[in-house]
Formats: sequence, C-alpha cells, structure tokens
Amino acid sequence: MAYYRIKPRWRETGLKTPPATEALRRVTAEGKWGYIDIYQLELPFVEYIRRLNVSAESTKPWGLISAPNAGIFNYTRKADGTIDKEWYENGRKPYLNTVGFDGNVVNVTEVKHDIALVETIDVNKYVPLYTYLERPDLVHQFTTVTKHGRLYKAGNGVTIYTPLLTRARSALPLDTLEPFPALPARVKVEWPSGLNIRQLPSTASKKIRALPQGQDLIIQEYHPRAAEVWAKLITGYICLYTPTLQNPYSTSWKMVTSPPPL
Repeated sequence: MAYYRIKPRWRETGLKTPPATEALRRVTAEGKWGYIDIYQLELPFVEYIRRLNVSAESTKPWGLISAPNAGIFNYTRKADGTIDKEWYENGRKPYLNTVGFDGNVVNVTEVKHDIALVETIDVNKYVPLYTYLERPDLVHQFTTVTKHGRLYKAGNGVTIYTPLLTRARSALPLDTLEPFPALPARVKVEWPSGLNIRQLPSTASKKIRALPQGQDLIIQEYHPRAAEVWAKLITGYICLYTPTLQNPYSTSWKMVTSPPPL
C-alpha cells in the first residue's frame, strides 16, 4: 500500500467552511486525465452508503448526505431540473459523482507525471462491507475546511461517511496529496510514558511489551485505522498517531496534513 493524505485546501465557495472535497477523475487508456464521472448509482450501493451513516440512535447523517444539493448526490434532480428531495423514499437511483475528502487517506496504486491513480470500490462488482475503521482509504469522513486549512466535520459537527465508489480507473492530482514517509523508516519513541507493542493494530489487542522513551524502531508497513495510523514492526504493531491525545504522535514520525477530526 502506498498511502497518501489529501491536503486541506480552502476553496472560494462563499461558505464560511466549504466542503473539503477533491473530485476523482477518470483516467484514459493512455494514462491521461479524463472527465469527472457522473452516473446513476444502483440501489444496493445506495443502501451500503445508508448503512454507513445510520445508527440506532440517529438518522441525521443519512438525512444530510442524501440531500441532492449538499453531498455526493449533487446531480440528483427531477426531469425539470428541480431538486428531487424524495428520491430515496421513492426508490429512485441517485446520480453520483465520486469525491475524496481532505485529510482522508487514499492508496495510490500508480503515479503518472502529475496524476495519482487511487484505489476505489468498483461499482461493477459486489457491494462491499468496508467501514471507515477498517479501510479509511476506501471510506472517507466528510470534512469541511477553514481558510487556515483546519478541518472540521460536516454541518454542526456531524460525522458522515462516503465510500469512494467508481466505475473506472480514477485519479487525483498528485500535488493535492501528501505521501506517508517512505518505508522502511527509522523512528524514535517520544512519549515519556513509553509505547506499547501490540499483537494487532488495535488498542484492544494483546500487549506484547512496552518500549521506553528514546527507543529506536524500524517501521515496516502502515496500517491506517479510522483517523489513527498504526505501523507494523518485526515484532508487532505500534500506534504512530492517535487524535484523542494532547500529543497525538508517539514517535518522531510526523506528517504535515492532519486526519479528519473525531
């Protein structure tokens, strides 16, 4: 996996905090820029997006993301061009254009000059079960961005998830992305309390041993989990970045671009 983060950038939209989106564009057979793909999304994939955004406690995230003028379904309209507010309730397929959100992770499969081909979910195949926790490179959190590049959640702090659903090879401009530091990488433990090595990339996983502050380590692989960044060592996994702490970086490993807020 070649992980990159989408850089936060201000866009002049007239909004105080505009949606922080980067439209994925199709790539031609010659490896050049194509057009932004807009197509009708089959209802099983619509249901997948709905499952990502509806919990037992609230349906508010789905209500926001399904609005045809405020989400990834911007082109969903009636025949006369007016907004089709009841498309979901009436079982109609929406029009989708695929966007990535600033601060989120993408997996770059190939770089061609100024084009970064990214892994997406192929709508020509099966409906996936990926969540933001498991595959943050395929399921993004909706973000907005300030003039100073600070990221926020959508609306009034609502968490919304949108998968990268595409019909063909898709890409982002390379200059909009920040690569994760190259591997293998040598880092040093910086947390005064030390750092745990775990059996799997999760705080719920079994602790193998603790590493003292100042310990040198060699990172072999990255394992993003939601907004966290985990890394594989020869002996187990460590958490490089966790947004829940005042000092989110546990080692000398750093990136300029921050992930979406929790």
